[in-house]
Amino acid sequence: MGRIGFDAQAIQGHSGLGVFTRHLLESLQLECHSQFELKLYSRPLPKGRDFTTLERLAWENLTLPQLVKKDSVDLLHVPAFAPPFRKPCPLIVTVHDIAGKLFKNQMGLASKFYWGKWLPFVVRQADRIIADSEHTKKDLMQHLKIPEKTIRVVYPSGHEGFTSDIPAGKIQAVKKNLRVKDRYFLFVGTLEPRKNIGRVLEAFRIFSKTHPDFQLVLAGSTQFGHGQYIEFLEKKYAFNSEAILTPGFLSREDLNVLYAGAEALIFPSLYEGFGIPILEAMASGCPVLTSNITSTPEVAGEAGMLVNPYNTEAIMHGMEKLAGDQALRVEFKQKGFEQIKKFSWQKTARETISVYKEFLKYGGRNFT
Repeated sequence: MGRIGFDAQAIQGHSGLGVFTRHLLESLQLECHSQFELKLYSRPLPKGRDFTTLERLAWENLTLPQLVKKDSVDLLHVPAFAPPFRKPCPLIVTVHDIAGKLFKNQMGLASKFYWGKWLPFVVRQADRIIADSEHTKKDLMQHLKIPEKTIRVVYPSGHEGFTSDIPAGKIQAVKKNLRVKDRYFLFVGTLEPRKNIGRVLEAFRIFSKTHPDFQLVLAGSTQFGHGQYIEFLEKKYAFNSEAILTPGFLSREDLNVLYAGAEALIFPSLYEGFGIPILEAMASGCPVLTSNITSTPEVAGEAGMLVNPYNTEAIMHGMEKLAGDQALRVEFKQKGFEQIKKFSWQKTARETISVYKEFLKYGGRNFT
């Protein structure tokens, strides 16, 4: 029976990496049974904050390798962050995207180094790389020169725990508590430039001229750039609680309710490695408007309205179509229920286990 080391340090965070790692680990523990032993490596978060880049580098390169060697694991899986500089054993790394390399001008110095330089450098030593999507696989091949034979695509999931079966009274109660209007569009994610927030706000500004009863709700962390980016947007677009609402990070329950009550999820991101909010929205019965580039078409399929994210008018016209055509919203809602059936954390875990088995069986040799 093989012994698999699993870097679980991300499970304590609320980011997409934390959500991914938590659900993957839970599903792996259910699926692995007696196939292999899973050894978890983690540490408690500092009170009231996340790990700094230096703290993460120190743990990944000093502490983690020592623990792995002590336990004599056959294979180490790093599912969220960077692997050690000197791998202590055969290594599998999950790469969600290479945004840190492609959008390095949008990060602070430490993050720019970690995500833009360090991660691309150390990930090249991995014996196998699991990519979140075909688009991420292409990015790895094109920008990091990773051989195709080293990469396996395993889709995440994300719709589990979200439902469209929410009483109207509960939707009204949450909306009242958060000061959300009757009709609104919803964005979900960190408020940062690559999420295309500027064009979403500009499209909504134009849309609002003929639809003053609508509201735009931007749900997610506002701390990008230490809060300076949201301050810039607030000044440029004159945020106010009547037209544009920024409730910050929401509980999954409140987020589910807002999805269920929204006219649509507006998610025309400039770059995604996958796009879990798309699946969350579909499971909640919320129509989706998203980008026709990077990985989001893989996630949305034919169940979402795909637009050019660089075209503000295309985003605005998408808003108009969804706001004015109930039959279209119902069509996307039904297609969304079918689309999410293609994804599950159980499937993600089973395909990840297949990568483990492939490596352990052939000792790292490629036969493709």
